[in-house]
Amino acid sequence: MEKTDTGRRLSLLIERLNTAELEMPTTNSTIKKEILVLEKEIDSFHDQYTGYNDLCKKKIGLEKILKGETSRIKEIESSLNQERDQHIRGMKLDFSEFNAKLKHIRSEIDQLDLVKGNSAESTEKARRLSEEYQKLQASEKNLSRLIGGLNAELTESNEKIKGYFKILNIDDSDELETVHVKVRNLSFLKKLHAVKQSNSNDNIQDGALWKFFSENEDILERSERLESRPEKENSQFDQEAGDARLRIKSVDSNAATTKYICIASFALAVICAVISFTKSEFFIVRYGTVFFFVIGLIYLFLWSRLKRDRSSIYKTLLDNYSTDKYSTSYTTDDNGTSQIWKTLNEFGIGNLGELRKKYIEYIQYREKQESNSQRLEQYRELELEMEDALSEFNLDIDDPSVESQIGNIEKILNETQVTVASSKTLDKQVKALKKDQKEQLDQIRTLQSKFAAMLRKPDASLEDINNYCKSLEQYRDLQNKEAGMLNELNRAENNMKSGRFPESINRLVFAVTKGKESLEQSKNELGEVDAELKGMKVEKQSVLKLLEKRDSLTRRLKTLKASMGKIGTIRRIIKQQRLNYVTTYGKEFKDEFSRILSKILNRDLPVFVEDNLTLRLPADGKLRIPEDSLSSATFDQLLFAYKVALYKLLPDGAPFIIDNAFIRYDDARLSNVMNIILEESETRQIIILTSDKRLQAYGNFVYM
Repeated sequence: MEKTDTGRRLSLLIERLNTAELEMPTTNSTIKKEILVLEKEIDSFHDQYTGYNDLCKKKIGLEKILKGETSRIKEIESSLNQERDQHIRGMKLDFSEFNAKLKHIRSEIDQLDLVKGNSAESTEKARRLSEEYQKLQASEKNLSRLIGGLNAELTESNEKIKGYFKILNIDDSDELETVHVKVRNLSFLKKLHAVKQSNSNDNIQDGALWKFFSENEDILERSERLESRPEKENSQFDQEAGDARLRIKSVDSNAATTKYICIASFALAVICAVISFTKSEFFIVRYGTVFFFVIGLIYLFLWSRLKRDRSSIYKTLLDNYSTDKYSTSYTTDDNGTSQIWKTLNEFGIGNLGELRKKYIEYIQYREKQESNSQRLEQYRELELEMEDALSEFNLDIDDPSVESQIGNIEKILNETQVTVASSKTLDKQVKALKKDQKEQLDQIRTLQSKFAAMLRKPDASLEDINNYCKSLEQYRDLQNKEAGMLNELNRAENNMKSGRFPESINRLVFAVTKGKESLEQSKNELGEVDAELKGMKVEKQSVLKLLEKRDSLTRRLKTLKASMGKIGTIRRIIKQQRLNYVTTYGKEFKDEFSRILSKILNRDLPVFVEDNLTLRLPADGKLRIPEDSLSSATFDQLLFAYKVALYKLLPDGAPFIIDNAFIRYDDARLSNVMNIILEESETRQIIILTSDKRLQAYGNFVYM
């Protein structure tokens, strides 16, 4: 690859770099000597040249200032002329518009026959009446809007109250107090019902022994007759037992009466308290609450005292029967009696004392059963009372959710009371607003009568009044506009006559005046500098030539110094480029050539590419020239692939010229070649010289 033109050029460039590197020190020394000689010659002209140069710089600066000032003044004068002309045109246009508007306003005033003929006093009176009339109308509309909103709220509130009344089973708000008392009573009954229900569930456990005693109620007398006791002891036992029974019956009777009176007193106290909450003016009811509550407390104390007495009698009787005084073992030959004691022994009773103790417990059990029956009867009466109270609200006592429903009724009752109070407040507000509205309507009617008298039309309608008010308002506006237009017109005429302009134009005039003064001053300074320059004699051309030659040598010296430091880098880069060219270019060319040729032929062709890019085709064990072994069409396609591969590796994007190369191609390979050309046209220009008309079916060509 080094034998190619590119390889030879790279090698020659490296040799020249080596030669230049050897010559650079000598050239550098020569240039420095020449620069020293030139600087000595320049220094001889230094003082004279310095003064001349300063004056030249000053002249150049003054000329620039003079040029800038002149340009700026011209721009300001141009702006001034434009602003002045535009202002004058605007004033003329405004003047014409003012006249046109004034004529239009006066024609509109002439059309207002309804108010035009009135005097100034009647017009002012009409204006005040019109303003008052408009205020009253606006206020009346606002009141109507407020009344409508409050009526909507009141309707919604009444609908809600109707729903609540339906749930509470009432017709009007007067029954709310009764419902309130019923709900309070129902709440109390619910709590009392819970207490009774818990008491009724306290079942007393019985057994076979109590069943035996109920079937043989004389078991104690029969057992006592069998006892061999002294007659005195038997009579004492009978007397004590009888006294105990009588005292227990008396205590039970008194306790039952006391309990009923206590419950009734507390119930009356609660009812009086509920009524006192709803009717605060009933002082007698409040005193009744306190009275019944005190009575209930007294009877509650008596009831608890009787219960303690009853327990004390039972305890004394049990203590007496449990002593050895009445205890004895029983043995007899009587068959019936022996059978009774066998049964008693099965229940754990072995003597008469234990029998008496158990029999007393049996009596207590029977009394408790009777008390429990009374409690159940009271519980049933309470349930009936609750059923009656719940039925008024369409509720069932057997419903599992009855407690939550009672709470819901209490909530609805509270909401109903709040809603009714709110509804009454809204009703009062509506009535007050309607009253105000009526007063304003009366005032409007009074104004209407005044307008009717002013219009000299007794049956003047609201539309006539509104039309009159509109005409009056329009007439007043037109008069104001006419006065304003006349003022503007007079001001415009005065400005045009006096030549007065706006502040913006005056500022431009001032800027032009100041600019011309500054311009004249700069011209005077420039004339003085020109006079000084004419009096100085400097060999300017000689100095300039010396300076140019010194600058040229200085630039050349800097270039040499920079090149001396970069020659090694340049040589290394060129060597690397040559190495890359030798080692990679051939391989890249071979790969690209093989790829393009395979794409054209749709098969691989064993072509060998030598280092100097010569093509050889293996045939009969030898490498031959492809032209001798291939057909003309295939050889043309091989040359096309060779040329495309060369162009692809060129970095400069040179145009690709093809001269009538597709004549011998079949359609399939022509299609493959055209695809390659279209792909290559994205990176470079393709020029095809051909007479083959088949190419018209491919791509976007520009025909020459």
